[in-house]
This record gives sequence, C-alpha cells and structure tokens, in this order.
Amino acid sequence: MSSSKASSTAPEGEERERLQVISLDLPKTNPPERDDTKAPLLRLDLLGEKSQPVVVPYFYGYPLYAEGSAVQGLRMFRQENWEGYSKEERADADGVVHRIESFPVLGCVFEGVQEDESTYVPLSVECSVPPPKARGAQRPLVGALSAKTKAEAIPTEETLSKAFLGEWHATKEAPDGAIDAGYFNTPFGLVGFNFKKGKVSGVSFVFDPAERRWRKPELWMAPLGTTVAR
Repeated sequence: MSSSKASSTAPEGEERERLQVISLDLPKTNPPERDDTKAPLLRLDLLGEKSQPVVVPYFYGYPLYAEGSAVQGLRMFRQENWEGYSKEERADADGVVHRIESFPVLGCVFEGVQEDESTYVPLSVECSVPPPKARGAQRPLVGALSAKTKAEAIPTEETLSKAFLGEWHATKEAPDGAIDAGYFNTPFGLVGFNFKKGKVSGVSFVFDPAERRWRKPELWMAPLGTTVAR
C-alpha cells in the first residue's frame, strides 16, 4: 500500500453538529455486490437534503460510516473476508507500533497504529486495482469508470460530481507534478484514489483521526473462534 500523508478534513465539533445526522440500518451480511463482478468496487450513496447531501461510501458493499449501527459495516468488512488474513507489526524509531493487515479475499490492506495494548488507531484501508480475479478484475471502480480512467477524469464521474462538485478536495503530487493520489471528504474520513504511472492502483479510505468511534475494539476483532498469531 502506498503511504499517504493526507489527513481527514471531515468537520469536527460545532461544524459537524450543524450537518445532517443520517442513521443507517445494520448492513447486510455478505452484501451481494461484493461478489457481483459487474458492481463497482466503490459505491457512494447521497442521502438527506439534495442541497447538502450526506455521502456514505461503500467498499464492496460494506459502508464506512461511523453513525449508528452502520459503523458495524467495518467489522463485517473484515470478519466476513478473513480467509488468508495476515498481519505484520513493526516499531519505528520512536517505538510506535505500526500494524499492517492484509485481506487477500478483497485485495485490501489496513494500516494503523497500536498506541497501547488496548488502543488501536486505524489510519487507512486501500483496496487494490485491479481487484482479485474472484472479485472481478475488470469490475468498474465507481459508477461506470474503469481502472484505465485518467486521474483528471475521475472527479467528473456522475456520482462523484454530484457529491463533490467535480473537484478533488485534496491531492498528493509526485516530484514530476503528476497526481499520486486524490481525495474527497466524507463525514468520517477521506475517500481516495491512488495512482501509479497515471493509472489507478488502489481505492482507499483514510479514517478521520478525530472520530473515536473508529477505535471501538469490537470493530477490529477476529471472527469468533479464530486465533491470530502474534
């Protein structure tokens, strides 16, 4: 997974309180679009008022939205795709433990920081493009966009244009000036598109570090009866 320095600019405090609060039903187990090779990897639902819609991102049918029971979509995203799971932990020069978790069923990698024995702070999840063969290597990214879509064309896709007015909210540039990654704000994190040599290499979600509901231990547990090697 490529490293990104982007941080979420989702609204906080009083600003967030002024936004609509949209509660979603508990996500469906094993959502059909995960295995539908014609369904886009990323789906965006626009809810609430048309003038200021709330954007809810779904990765393979799992919502990444911290309000209400929808937050359980993150747990289901992980637990329902556990086959082949692997974990790597390494400490940096300051003694901070970084955790990298791979979910080959979906081609997704989570990165985060283990602050202490009981506190895990998620940073991001990136799903590879193209997806694993079983998920449909040719499936669209979002809407009808394919993996061959150039960076400048992505914000103008119909759903993205409606949600984000046709512009990146943040970008990360390579030394040659090309876009390495582009990001859009959602209520609880950033939806990102990562690029290599001008092609999309991954679709990501950068967790809002101020949203403490992402840190609930239950969201990061292994499936019941599963032992994870340390």
